[in-house]
Amino acid sequence: MNKTLYKTWLYTVNNLELLVYKILMLPIGIVVLIVTLPYSLYYKTSNYGIQANDMPPVQLYLDHFQYLHPDLIWGLQQTIERLRLLTRKDPIPLQRMAFWPYKYDKNTDQTEYTSAAVLFAVLEDAGWPRPIVWTFLRDEVEKKSVDLGLNDAQRAQFTRVMQKINSHNLADWATMLTDKVLGRRMNKKIREMVLNLEPLTDLHDVIPISLNSLDWVLRRGCVVTPSLDNAWESYERLSRLSKFSGVWGCVGEGRTLEEAIGKHWQILDNRLKTPWDE
Repeated sequence: MNKTLYKTWLYTVNNLELLVYKILMLPIGIVVLIVTLPYSLYYKTSNYGIQANDMPPVQLYLDHFQYLHPDLIWGLQQTIERLRLLTRKDPIPLQRMAFWPYKYDKNTDQTEYTSAAVLFAVLEDAGWPRPIVWTFLRDEVEKKSVDLGLNDAQRAQFTRVMQKINSHNLADWATMLTDKVLGRRMNKKIREMVLNLEPLTDLHDVIPISLNSLDWVLRRGCVVTPSLDNAWESYERLSRLSKFSGVWGCVGEGRTLEEAIGKHWQILDNRLKTPWDE
């Protein structure tokens, strides 16, 4: 079979499987939404958005994170501005931004977010569960508590909001169920393809993407590759991050590592081969 035809067929089959799964899950999702509506309304902060009185302690942590990692935040800000000019659309995941501090101007009907808040919303939108995203923010700020002048009261206030916004989140439960059902089959297929990838480089730091931690995000200049244990989820998340190419540049689809190194915060290994490429 021709290599190109094989790849086209493989992608088509995988996409059809995903489409059928989504079609089957749609009516089930509607029923679940109706049944769980009272529950989600009772825990509205974790299901619909952060409350105004909970914003100050979270914003304090975001400001500290931006102080600790200005280059990362600046790079994301520049990327978002460029995407707005190119696409004339806002690339910010607004649904995720509802759970982070914002300022709303009634006169202009405009909502403003800090770039640090956008970073964490982007990471959650790419597939990392909210508790992992918030834990990343908390740990990174609190390990510098002395330098930042963070006191016990401020830590306690953030912990209160973090527990409130990460408890009883129905969307995270639904995502975990979907990944468990669909991921088992898709991981097996994608893992086989990942095993056919040649080592990308031995001259730069190469780290496998972690689905349970975000510490790797701070390792500037490294190459991020899929995880063999969770190959499908890895590619899904890498693909979503690649939208913000100013920060996460990609290798693959005709672009070599040499062309990408030095131009991005990190490099994402988005190559994909099949046994026919040998």
